[in-house]
Amino acid sequence: MRSNICGVGYTYLIKKKQKKINFSAILMSKIQSNTIQLCRIFFKIL
Repeated sequence: MRSNICGVGYTYLIKKKQKKINFSAILMSKIQSNTIQLCRIFFKIL
């Protein structure tokens, strides 16, 4: 459930930003892994 919330939020942000910025695939994968890690830490605090 928690990871699902992270995924939905992440995909929403990417779709929103894709209109303005066109990321490369390598950069995208790095951002994705970092976002998931931050999300896990965030939910551990909660």
